[in-house]
Amino acid sequence: MFLYGMQFLATSYLTKAFSLDQFSLYALILSICSPVFLLLNMNIRVLISTQGNHFSNFGFNLFRQLSLLLGFCITLVVASGLFGIQTYLLVFVLAAFRAFDGVFEWSYGYFLKKEQASAIGKSQIFRGIALGLPIVIGLFYTLSMEVFFSVVLLGLLVVFLVSDLRPELKLPKLSRSHFSEIRNILYVGFPLGLVALFDSLCIQIPKYGLEWSNFSELVGVFTSLFVFLQTMSYLGFAVVNSTLPSLAGYIKKSNTAAISNIVRKSSLIMLLITLAFVTTMYWFGEQILALAYTEEIAQYSKYFIIMCTFTLPMQLTMIYAYVLYAAGKFRTYLSISLIAAVCTLILTFWLVPKFSILGAIYAFGSAMWIKCIVVGIVYFVIKAKLNRA
Repeated sequence: MFLYGMQFLATSYLTKAFSLDQFSLYALILSICSPVFLLLNMNIRVLISTQGNHFSNFGFNLFRQLSLLLGFCITLVVASGLFGIQTYLLVFVLAAFRAFDGVFEWSYGYFLKKEQASAIGKSQIFRGIALGLPIVIGLFYTLSMEVFFSVVLLGLLVVFLVSDLRPELKLPKLSRSHFSEIRNILYVGFPLGLVALFDSLCIQIPKYGLEWSNFSELVGVFTSLFVFLQTMSYLGFAVVNSTLPSLAGYIKKSNTAAISNIVRKSSLIMLLITLAFVTTMYWFGEQILALAYTEEIAQYSKYFIIMCTFTLPMQLTMIYAYVLYAAGKFRTYLSISLIAAVCTLILTFWLVPKFSILGAIYAFGSAMWIKCIVVGIVYFVIKAKLNRA
């Protein structure tokens, strides 16, 4: 929760320290970097923690280094080509920033495999501090966005070396047998990478639509509103997160009563949190956005109230998705994520030219509801099959 809070504060700082045009450029570059790295990361945390006994540490580590290097090169070329060589330095630090997410996913996988949850918590706190350091510096000295993220990268490097680096993360000598292992890791992990890609595109496509429709500065507004929404969703999800891992054991035992109890109570908590969130934003949304961001962004508070209602499908989807993952339905969830991404694409390029940022919000929100409904249907199908087992 601390890390999510610091990510929100970093976004708040960037909106206040830079113009909306500059922040929108940052958001667009990051929207190119994020899907690439999420695809190539292939949810390594899940792979290592669940498939760690089937592959060697060396195979995972070499795969991780190759995938991060490939993602870094792709984002440098694509983003620099799209936004011009004058943005190269900003592209470089943002690509490196996203690459570090993959580095930490790598170490977190080993922590999960060894059931060292406290090590993940410790690392996330240190990562949050690394994000907060340039914010504190920026209060006293004017920082460019490139310098801001350079300080973040330096902090993340120190965190990894001090907190996350373990003997199993070091590379031994390369041999031919390891290339076949990398191929097998790719085969197992690629569906998870596609899920992460499609989920990211549901968020990024509305930004592409705004840029394509010549609403460039609204990309920053949409990003700011979404980060607020995402932070509230993750904070709410953290409340029920501790009960969800037990679902795998109940599914193996076909204990549908226990599964229903967890899902029902988790959903009720999410509903109450959403109602409290929407009510608060309805009465105080403009003041909160002005405090968290800027007066310019606060002008869109009415649109944000609409966006807040989409917190519920986002949270319910995370709960239902846990059931699908626990049941091993990775490819089913991949299909659902693809459907949501396609719906977002169609709705974005239909609604955004007509309704600007409101169209982007409706495109994103409609796709979230479609995804939530489909995942919910699959959840009930799984539960029905367990009842018959």
